[in-house]
Amino acid sequence: MTYKELIDLGFEREDYHDGVVFNITGHHPYHLTLLLSERIAHNSDSDKSVEITACFNADMKCVEVIRCDIESNIMGRLIFTDIEELKDLIKFFGKDCSRSVNGKDK
Repeated sequence: MTYKELIDLGFEREDYHDGVVFNITGHHPYHLTLLLSERIAHNSDSDKSVEITACFNADMKCVEVIRCDIESNIMGRLIFTDIEELKDLIKFFGKDCSRSVNGKDK
């Protein structure tokens, strides 16, 4: 999986400043995330609602899909290393995997 492939799938980049990382690597880190699901109520109990997010792990070259409760506690996770399997998951959640790049259709 590459940075560009994930951006093309709709992942958004969030930069953040970390002085320790910068002193070691010379650059500030970033996150690539894609919200797959807004909060989903579990049995009509808002205290048990969940959110599902896909996060790119640049070091491992994989995407980790995380399901969190209302307090952001991790309730489950899946690891994807294959871009086609990730596309299938994104489509399962009703997201479009055929975004255009630079205003041009793929």
